[in-house]
Amino acid sequence: MFRKLLAGLLVLAQGAPALALADADPAPYLAKLDSEGDRNRVLNQMEIGTRYFWSQDFQGAGRSFDDCIQNIELVFLNDPSVVKARSLWYEEGAKTFKGEPYERAMVYYYRGLVFLAQGDYENARAAFRQGTFQDAFAEEEQNQADFAVLYFLEAWASHLNGDKDLRDEALAKVHALRPDFPGIGESDDTLALVETGTAPRKLGDGLDHSYFVFRRGKGFTENRAELVTAGEQLPLYAMEDVYRQAATRGGREIDQIIKGQVKFKRAANDVGSTLTDTAQVVSALGGDGTVSGALAGVGALASILSGKAKVKADTRTWSSLPDRVHVSTFASGKLGMQDLAVQFLTDGTPTDQPAQQLITIKDPRGRQLALARSR
Repeated sequence: MFRKLLAGLLVLAQGAPALALADADPAPYLAKLDSEGDRNRVLNQMEIGTRYFWSQDFQGAGRSFDDCIQNIELVFLNDPSVVKARSLWYEEGAKTFKGEPYERAMVYYYRGLVFLAQGDYENARAAFRQGTFQDAFAEEEQNQADFAVLYFLEAWASHLNGDKDLRDEALAKVHALRPDFPGIGESDDTLALVETGTAPRKLGDGLDHSYFVFRRGKGFTENRAELVTAGEQLPLYAMEDVYRQAATRGGREIDQIIKGQVKFKRAANDVGSTLTDTAQVVSALGGDGTVSGALAGVGALASILSGKAKVKADTRTWSSLPDRVHVSTFASGKLGMQDLAVQFLTDGTPTDQPAQQLITIKDPRGRQLALARSR
């Protein structure tokens, strides 16, 4: 019923969980790798990797996410296609897709989970840490990520690897963002990770869809989850709101940044900025939002080119991401893993979805990863 797992991994849950994505065929996206080429390669590999992951084909997922990572990291090189991707004068929709910061961070999230399933805790930790770097790049001049689930998973990987100092260092970052998180027990050897909802939506808006806005995913009501075993309900901690990661930078609404950018171009056509990357927008503005000297210095050239610039927003997005991520850690001996299920909730009230059995994977080192997804 499920795809064959890596050698050494054991699926304890025998029933098929109601995971629509687990049954999704990656074949259409595999075909797009050839038909759409490099322009959408990262996006298609994101979709393929997610489907492999939830089908428990961890080898396939690892390959897909490694390919994403290789291409994402090219953005820091002087590759001709990267120069085009960063160019001020190309229509956004023509760019080579690298993803928004939250999407790039989630590539490392899934890559790290694959390493966890394989019992490779050090590489898992490295992947989660790299994900926080992707988030930090987007946090303007703060150079401080706020992707709590990545810090938590970094702490968990260190915990499993016996690196208590590194675990506690990462947990301190978690608690700075989530003060009520209960922490990780010394004897905990099992991570339950549950995803709910659907991916953030990126919608073109304004004249000719010249900028985009983020909206929460649709077609779901669940926003919480709890573990159910032997008639007992155990809450899962709501560690991450992926939509919030998409829609904010340093606590500021992206809509306002993008609108400010496009308004900046229209309000002063002789300047003609078509900056589309958040970091570029911020670097082009002074601390008070005024045009910086460097940008003002190229105003004359920009006014000449402004008529040629296209600002149609790039609304391509990773459609198989969740809305939220919920976690709990515990010692496996304290719960009956065979009977462990997850109940989805809307503001504390169970939804009409039946409780679902988790997919529980025992890695080669005996630790367990229990997974579920509502959509």
